[in-house]
Amino acid sequence: ERRSRQRMKEVGDFEVAVLRLDMPCCESIYEECENARKKYALALVGAIGDNFENTKDLKVMNWKEAMADPRKEAVTEGVGVEHTKFRRYTVFKAVNEAEALPDDKILDTTVAVKPKPTGEMRVRAVLRGFKQVEGKQYKKDDTSTPVICLITIRIVLVIGVMCSWYMHLIDVKGAFLNGRFQNNERIFMKVPEPFRKWYPSYVLLMLQKTMYGAVQAAKQFWRAACQAMVKARYERSPADPCLFYSWKDGQLSVKMLWVDDCLMAGPKEQVLKAKTKFMTLFDCEDIGEMKEYVGCSVTRGDGWLRMTQPLQLRKFKDEFDLETQRAKPKTPAEPNSVLNEGDQGTALSEEKQSDYRQGVEILLHMMRWSRSETLNAVRELSRHLKEATDVHYKQMIRIMNYCVSTPERGNYLKPERKWDGRSHMPLRISGMSDSEYIKDPSRHSVNGWIFFLEGCPINCASKMMPVIALSITEAELYAAVQCAQDMMYSARVLLSIGIPVEFPMKLEVDNKGAVDLCNNWSVGGRTRHIEVKQYFLRELKEEGVIEVKWKAGDEMTADILTKNLGGTLFAKHAEGLVGKDKYQKGNEADGETKADADESIHEEEEIGQFNTKKKLSKGQKYYYEVWHSIIV
Repeated sequence: ERRSRQRMKEVGDFEVAVLRLDMPCCESIYEECENARKKYALALVGAIGDNFENTKDLKVMNWKEAMADPRKEAVTEGVGVEHTKFRRYTVFKAVNEAEALPDDKILDTTVAVKPKPTGEMRVRAVLRGFKQVEGKQYKKDDTSTPVICLITIRIVLVIGVMCSWYMHLIDVKGAFLNGRFQNNERIFMKVPEPFRKWYPSYVLLMLQKTMYGAVQAAKQFWRAACQAMVKARYERSPADPCLFYSWKDGQLSVKMLWVDDCLMAGPKEQVLKAKTKFMTLFDCEDIGEMKEYVGCSVTRGDGWLRMTQPLQLRKFKDEFDLETQRAKPKTPAEPNSVLNEGDQGTALSEEKQSDYRQGVEILLHMMRWSRSETLNAVRELSRHLKEATDVHYKQMIRIMNYCVSTPERGNYLKPERKWDGRSHMPLRISGMSDSEYIKDPSRHSVNGWIFFLEGCPINCASKMMPVIALSITEAELYAAVQCAQDMMYSARVLLSIGIPVEFPMKLEVDNKGAVDLCNNWSVGGRTRHIEVKQYFLRELKEEGVIEVKWKAGDEMTADILTKNLGGTLFAKHAEGLVGKDKYQKGNEADGETKADADESIHEEEEIGQFNTKKKLSKGQKYYYEVWHSIIV
């Protein structure tokens, strides 16, 4: 009890403290602890679960390592749970090995043991699917793995904030055990090592359904999920195969599939009804209202949402030797620096190289989901995964220190307008693109672009051009086209679920030459070789779909995606991605500490109708007809 109470005192929050206990609670506070666990444990699993001393304790183990681990008893318990699950879903049946034909390839398995942040030991028996025979044990077109697009996720989150939607998360238990073979495949496998105590030595297991590791497992579960969505009267978006939507009583609700996680968003009453229906079709774990998603902790306020990744930051502190004595960096990378190939510094040892790859892997996930302001710096690191030097390793540690010193900073969504969730209000999409001309020693330019939905950053990208541009204008045009492609996709996602888009969408570029090329039809000797890209933007402009405008470089948020900026400029542009927070000097924290002064901006526009009487261009008519046909 003393140990428990001391933890509570240190943390200052009883419910969170309970989850940090690495020992069973004593009887005097057992009931109190259990109530707290039930209330908070599910919401904190994954992103911020804390029932461990060091993130190294969460490393995936093979069966041999698990049997040598002090947590062996928990592993044995996990084996029983896994075997029961396979039996309950009738994944396989035991057959005599004589039933296998001579040309039937017998597959083997591996076992993965994953310690969970809650203290549970998750055991997975995994088929070695890479040994499956194409044409006999799987079809080539069954190898895809449908998963919701990051852009679609952010679009739904922004709409959810605008409409004050209720968001609920459920987890499909044993998702890949629900798929059925479409082509009558015959697959035999040896009994997994942990299951051998339940079967005689002459037995093989013949698969009745898909399982973890099978080449077609992901595709077949997706098909099963699509059938479940039809029964629940949800339609699939033609723009994203893992986005499902339903209009009921003039209100929109959506479901998103991320492998086995299903996020439901919409009016609370509709979401709870849809959840109940879905849970009758699959064996699910009801996670509850969304507090974490895809490994991110999700914080919501009045009109805003922020995504952070505290567990990844904990990994930095536990698994890497961060420089704790020196002052914390204010930027992810040294201003104006460029990481070159292995001609800098001393080559890393094999062990250090492995650590480098592991660290960059975590940073790549963070830049994608929660720390977009680090994108250019992490992109540079990712180019040296094979032969890094101590210079590259030092830069990786700098980025980690920057992230650890700003733990509450994360991608920030705060829409400019509110919405009642009905189909009458067209949403605004805008974009910015930039290019850093031949800054890299290879003479390839670095392109960066970002596009927004109602002022919220939806997707950021920093990418080196695959070809060498012959001029700054060409490099800028290349970046503008890539941004326009993302904007077009987001428009199609919105239109596909019955939400209109305001045309033309505005694309801002800081190069006058590129803007002029997009806005006229002249052909010059120095631009003929880039005709495809300039014609693409010209046609979008002529159809009234996209409008290209010039914007000063100092005001271009995309500038942060193409180069390593200094402190003042970095802070200015980072605000467009992570919002105002306590780490920015002179800025108050976001919506948690001050009233939003601009909530009533564009108040009249929030209730405005989509003006069908306005004269539309050919391109605008096409997109309006798509939207109108869905509504009808």
